[in-house]
Amino acid sequence: MERDRTVGSFMSTLSIAWKDFETTRNLIAFFFLGLSNNFGYVIMLSAAYDLLHLIDKMSPSEEHETGFLRQCNVLSTGAVLVANIVPCTIIKLISAFLPLMIHVRMAVVVLTAAIGLVCVATAMNKYYIICGICFVSFSCGLGESSLLSYTVFFRTKNVLSTWCSGTGMAGLLGAFSYSSMVQIGFTPQMTILVMLCMPCTMAISFWFIIERPMFNQFEHDKADLEMLRIERRKKRREIHKKQLAEGEKVEELRSSMTENVQTIPTILLTYTIWYGLVYFFEYFINQGIFELVYIPKSFLDHSAQYRWFNTVYQLGVFLSRSSMNLLTINRIYLLAVLQGVNVVIFLTEALIGYISYLEIVLVIIFWEGLLGGACYVNTFRRIMKERPRESRDFAMAINAIGDSIMISLAGLIAIPVHNALCKTHPTYGLAPHVERLNGTFNLSTTVLPPS
Repeated sequence: MERDRTVGSFMSTLSIAWKDFETTRNLIAFFFLGLSNNFGYVIMLSAAYDLLHLIDKMSPSEEHETGFLRQCNVLSTGAVLVANIVPCTIIKLISAFLPLMIHVRMAVVVLTAAIGLVCVATAMNKYYIICGICFVSFSCGLGESSLLSYTVFFRTKNVLSTWCSGTGMAGLLGAFSYSSMVQIGFTPQMTILVMLCMPCTMAISFWFIIERPMFNQFEHDKADLEMLRIERRKKRREIHKKQLAEGEKVEELRSSMTENVQTIPTILLTYTIWYGLVYFFEYFINQGIFELVYIPKSFLDHSAQYRWFNTVYQLGVFLSRSSMNLLTINRIYLLAVLQGVNVVIFLTEALIGYISYLEIVLVIIFWEGLLGGACYVNTFRRIMKERPRESRDFAMAINAIGDSIMISLAGLIAIPVHNALCKTHPTYGLAPHVERLNGTFNLSTTVLPPS
């Protein structure tokens, strides 16, 4: 008997240790999945200014009558944003209603990410670049939609926290590595080619780091969720029959998919509208205005400032996306209001150039990133906590569509705003001043060309 108790105690300890090891591996895996999934998307945005300059050089025979008074690319960086988000949005809209065949989806994600990076890195012509950006966007959208839905089947909900932290690190590491490599002399194409390590990281994380018994658990939890749905439908049918027998007026029974569709307005009004607004404001700033903000008295030239603006923004995103277990924000609408204030600050800076110090601009950009990351992590935390278990994966997938739609809208609006601002006289960090001439006040600016 004593021996049996000893063996039983040892097996119990071993089981606990194995569960802890399994949990740790899954947490690590989801961190790297978040990192590698969003990495290519961030690289395309960080490289937007350089890629558009490259496209301009590839089309020397094309005459562009722009009327620009500033140093601007023919296309806004918002054009890269549109190419980088539209495929992402389309696949998110579709994938929410498709079966979660996770292995097939992840194989497609890895393959399209690699193809996209190669197309952009080889840069044979401008169409290769645009197609490559679209492939990377498709990969990111399918990966995010699939893996966010996948997190609900894990017994430890901290996989969502490490996923969010990984996506934040993707922004920071992607923007920093791109800026640093270009700064030390790598060409944008060579830098992007090096980033092919990320699709490999994603494949290793998903098929090797995630603990194998998790797949059995996944099937078991899927069965549990289906049992919940069946029990709910069975209970509703019984109530329906009873009401019919008593002659009461009853509603027609709906399928589970119909029930999910019925919850979309609630999801949109409760979570997605504010979540989407935050993303609309910040991407309008990043891809519509960053390119036009320039501080001349700095050790960085115009294109370098654009790259480091993105890096500092991503630092803020990473820190706030890693705060899921440290800070709880339920009033997401406040984040949208504060991000709207940032739009006003940057738009007026692009118009009249009242900020003279690069450090001030960087602090505001860091704050912008903090707001964006906090919105992401707290919105999905609320969905995980507040939505019924059997419809949680659907709610995750629907909300993930919100940011893509609003980012697409931001990119589309950024293009005409960019063109309008490029036709105004630049002040570049020197605020306009008022002069009194012949009894009247006139607004004048000191126009400085970018270095």
